[in-house]
Amino acid sequence: RESVLPLTNDIYFFSNDQQDILDGLSSFSSESTQYLNMYKEAPAHSYVFIDEIFNSTASHEASQISKALIDKLREKSIYLFISSHHDKLKQDVFDEQTLISAHMGFENEQRVPTYKFYAGTPGHSFAIDIFKTIETNILKQQAVSLLIDNSSVNQNVEKKLQNINQLETSIALIEKENLRLKNQLLQEKKSISGTLEIERESLQEEFKKKWQKAKQEVFDVIEDIKKNKSTNQHKVAIKLNEIDPVKEIPPQKEVPPIDTIEIGALIYSNSFKLSGKVIKRKKNQFYVQFKSLKAWIAIEDIHSVNNKVIEQKKSYIGTVSNSVSLSYDFDARGMRRQEFLDEAEARIYGLINGDIPFLDIIHGHGDGILRKALYQMLKKFKELSFDHVDGNLGSTRITLKKD
Repeated sequence: RESVLPLTNDIYFFSNDQQDILDGLSSFSSESTQYLNMYKEAPAHSYVFIDEIFNSTASHEASQISKALIDKLREKSIYLFISSHHDKLKQDVFDEQTLISAHMGFENEQRVPTYKFYAGTPGHSFAIDIFKTIETNILKQQAVSLLIDNSSVNQNVEKKLQNINQLETSIALIEKENLRLKNQLLQEKKSISGTLEIERESLQEEFKKKWQKAKQEVFDVIEDIKKNKSTNQHKVAIKLNEIDPVKEIPPQKEVPPIDTIEIGALIYSNSFKLSGKVIKRKKNQFYVQFKSLKAWIAIEDIHSVNNKVIEQKKSYIGTVSNSVSLSYDFDARGMRRQEFLDEAEARIYGLINGDIPFLDIIHGHGDGILRKALYQMLKKFKELSFDHVDGNLGSTRITLKKD
């Protein structure tokens, strides 16, 4: 397609033998004279173009003379461009890397040149193949076949070179196709990765919204129960189960006979994780006093009666994620913000339910990230009051407001 060549003052171009009958010079003699004169006068870094070098004499001798001339011209740092059909010359130049071998592509089946330039290997002349395609009335087909069959041309080297050229062409096409497929796969990978990322973010956002909604509904139900606005305690258990993305298999246990649970019996609720005293009952539900909280409890929610655990048929699979071992103090230093808020919130509800008299949260000084997040959350609990413990800004005590 293009070539970049340095500037030069001299260019020599040979495309015919300059035969001179008057001077008695044959084609070979005339060609030799022209080359020798050029060798004597051409300065370094000249360009020399020779088309069909020494094509007027025997191929073997022409190859030897051409090789000697090429070596001498290269010693003078002359840029050489030479074309030839001499097999030995092509083979020697290729083996010794005297010059860069190259050839023009040829479509063997169609007997036509492709006009594509291939650098790195010498070409095949295809002379016999081309000769077969030329229509002639001078030679009959039998004579042509006889001439070809008895040709003394050595075809071994040319056939090998032809195979090399065909292999190189095939390899180049395969590499080009591999590169195309590689680029296509990379584009498809990027497209798939982008689609998966969008889908993942969408699912995360959808889950987050559902989780926040279920969580808020739990808070609302608990508030209603505290204010005696709701008598359906099952809503709490259902909403707590919705919050946990890992669904658990509920325990299978024997339902206690309703007649065995009397007024004043001490029962334990699975949903509230609290013990309470039965105040009254209605069918299969019991109104239970949990310290400062009263609620209706279904018989299926009762874990034990008078401290006697109801027999389990099957054990839990997994753990109950919403249960928290509550204590008076909670050291949150080093925790992540969301993890801290979730656990602090669970402990605050323990305080509201009367499980603990107060809650000390140690959030540390630092940048105040946990403290700010805690105070923002505490704003929604109207029944709570909070302040620093003994003036320590790294700790906050939360208590129930006095009536």
